[in-house]
Amino acid sequence: MRIRFVEILDEEAQDLLQSGGGASFPARNVTTNEWEGPQVQGIQWVPVPSAAQLNDFFKGGCRNKTSRSNEFGRMRDKAAQLFQIEVKQSMLNAATGENQVIVSRVNILSTPGCEVLNEDPEALRAKQGADLNKGILTLSSLLRDLAATPHGDYANYDNSLLTQLSRDIFGGNSLCVGIFCLQYGDAVGSALSLRALQRCQSIMNFPVQNDNRVLGLLRKFRV
Repeated sequence: MRIRFVEILDEEAQDLLQSGGGASFPARNVTTNEWEGPQVQGIQWVPVPSAAQLNDFFKGGCRNKTSRSNEFGRMRDKAAQLFQIEVKQSMLNAATGENQVIVSRVNILSTPGCEVLNEDPEALRAKQGADLNKGILTLSSLLRDLAATPHGDYANYDNSLLTQLSRDIFGGNSLCVGIFCLQYGDAVGSALSLRALQRCQSIMNFPVQNDNRVLGLLRKFRV
């Protein structure tokens, strides 16, 4: 088993499993390959030998989340976190006598609050900068496109670091469960969350096992 824990803020990725936060990596460091999916170059996988240590790593990563503030409030409220758990299983195939390896991955994504979606995007960019709220703004647009077009055929994932790393989660190659938070007394924020929930109900994911046969067919189709 191995894990990664990434914080996405201001169009930069921070490795939360590195003591002291480590270096920040910009959006241009994102690469995608057919086996690994989207990933940020420079963010390392950390091997985890036991479930108890998995919990310790997670708690340590949470402590490394940004604690900075600026004139717009706590930066943590503008950040997204992606916690990934990958499990590799090796077994002998009795029928063929070959060693078979199965890799499974869980992506747990926490997004920023959607309150800014009630503001004019251009005015928000002029006031708070082009990158600070880019993740939640582009994620909202992505969900709208995935819900509106047939099977999300024309959705663009490349508009922000958050949407690039969400390629397998929304409309991609995974089973997806969403948890949408409503806050008592916040009618506007809760309405925005419910609107996002409604859009996500219309999004179709296509989970398949990434074996050589499937990847070969996909490669042939793309060519």
